[in-house]
Amino acid sequence: MCFRSICPDSSLSPTTRSWSVVALMMSLFWLSASATADNDDPGQGWINNLAPAQAIPALRESIEVLEGSGDTWHPDIAESTLSLARHVQETGDHVEAIALLERAVHVSRVNHGLFSLQQVAALQMQIDSHLALQQWTEADGLQQYLFYVHSRAMDDNDPALIPALEAYAQWNIQAFRQRLGEVPATRLIDAYHLYSVALSIVDKDPVLTNQSREMMLERLAYLAWLMARTGAQDRQQAQYTNLRMVDDDWVDQVTERRYRRYNNPFLQGEYALEQIIAMRADHLATVEAAGVTGEARNRALEDHTNAILDLADWYLLFERRNASIDVYESAWATLQDEDEELQRRVFDRIVMLPRFETTQQPAGDPLPTRAMQATAGSISGSPVIPDDTQTMKDDATASVPYVVMEFDINQYGRAVNVDILDSWPEDDVGMHRRLIGALRDSRMRPIFRDGSAARVEDLVYRFPYEIEGVESETQ
Repeated sequence: MCFRSICPDSSLSPTTRSWSVVALMMSLFWLSASATADNDDPGQGWINNLAPAQAIPALRESIEVLEGSGDTWHPDIAESTLSLARHVQETGDHVEAIALLERAVHVSRVNHGLFSLQQVAALQMQIDSHLALQQWTEADGLQQYLFYVHSRAMDDNDPALIPALEAYAQWNIQAFRQRLGEVPATRLIDAYHLYSVALSIVDKDPVLTNQSREMMLERLAYLAWLMARTGAQDRQQAQYTNLRMVDDDWVDQVTERRYRRYNNPFLQGEYALEQIIAMRADHLATVEAAGVTGEARNRALEDHTNAILDLADWYLLFERRNASIDVYESAWATLQDEDEELQRRVFDRIVMLPRFETTQQPAGDPLPTRAMQATAGSISGSPVIPDDTQTMKDDATASVPYVVMEFDINQYGRAVNVDILDSWPEDDVGMHRRLIGALRDSRMRPIFRDGSAARVEDLVYRFPYEIEGVESETQ
């Protein structure tokens, strides 16, 4: 039986798990809420400014004094125990820190209630200690409960729930990337649903829509792509396993199934990208209606065109070549009467697909600004002159391992005639062979010249050391 927002592991249920562990859940947010109070408390704030070797004995003594008064549930015991756990963590004794945090949560739970947000900071501290001890299963259970507490303490449509939704979604994405858990692909399904709930909240708030909606839609498209690669939504094992942590009924109720799209990853990504195009089109229309000209108008036009290109890329990734060509050509048509510099900026660049998998993109350009990250402006590469690779190695950015590749791109976005000119720090023939194969197996956005996809030869780019191929991910 699922809770309102998550389907908990039975071993973590408050009715079967030890009181101390459940109590720990309660004090996590209490720590963050009380951190300021700690600093302002004339009786204890000074302890927190001491080094652990000095603070720990003082805190232990203060706890003993409170216990000696006979009130073992006094709120100050939880506060002092949390402070003690924080200092013990700093010494690296995570086993004792966990025990202290469990007790602090128990006391906090008695004083503030089962789903009080005052437990959140203590939960996070315990998660950190379990991770430090490489106890991922325990950390995962607490991360699940941490989100459960947020979802029970807040209304479903409360914007304050969004950070918790995003944090738990990111936790699941990271678990998938590290192939943790019995069926890692289930983490992608849960992450997608968590972001869809966050988007449903954003959709109802005009301010949040302007600030966050595009980034969340792009995140949905990215997760849809990962689910397509893994086949996560096609496998009954992943859809209905008791390893799923997010309650589908709760998601459907909050989102009204708007982002589910028949559990089809192609349709899910297509819908998300179409929504971004619509938002960019509205913004461009507003800019032009206001009579804005110059770079501001060009930027809005560029953003809109980039969104169209993202949709064309999506069709190409799913081997819908005719549809992709039509959309690529419509993107070109939006800029065909614009100056050549704007056309070059949009079309004459290398983009690995999917574009939002930024770890695959060729390096070389300055990092995008915050404003660019919120749009479809992409992370693209810049050509590297082969004779200048030594200068690259001396550059500060060379701390990131890289390879310099020479290749051609055909009209279908495939790399051919691939060769490695330089690599740092390793010079390994086996690694070179693998990276060449990865680039050949990858898909790139076709280069358009005069409105048509063209073969472009003798490109030289620097890439991150690891280029992910379109590998088969079965878990």
